[in-house]
Amino acid sequence: MKNDKQEIFQNRLRDEDQEIPYKSQEKNSSSKRSLLHLLLSTDLLPTEKALAFLPYFLFLGFLGVFYISNRLNSEKNGRILYQLNKDIKEQKWDYMSTKAELMFQSKQSEIAAKALKYGIKEAVEPPKKILVQQ
Repeated sequence: MKNDKQEIFQNRLRDEDQEIPYKSQEKNSSSKRSLLHLLLSTDLLPTEKALAFLPYFLFLGFLGVFYISNRLNSEKNGRILYQLNKDIKEQKWDYMSTKAELMFQSKQSEIAAKALKYGIKEAVEPPKKILVQQ
């Protein structure tokens, strides 16, 4: 029994004239035809009816392309909107930090300290009113 099994599974050289004993050859010959060719060659869908439905199928194809392009466009707009919102938040934080710095530098004590560098001193006594008699 072992010898029989070994004989079956041994590699053999094949002559060029010999056919390959596979069942898949039968399937290959029928699968070479396209589905459209098979439908049109049978009585299920005659050629006249297929041509009558052609505008409908073209319209469906156009709608499919339109929906796909519309979705891609909306995704692109969403990415742009996300980036713009991110830029707006960054600009807002820059504005707030600049405004806070300006408020700090415009305090009286900060202005007096900067004026001392130029030799300007802060007045100690209050201003006086000058009255002109007529």
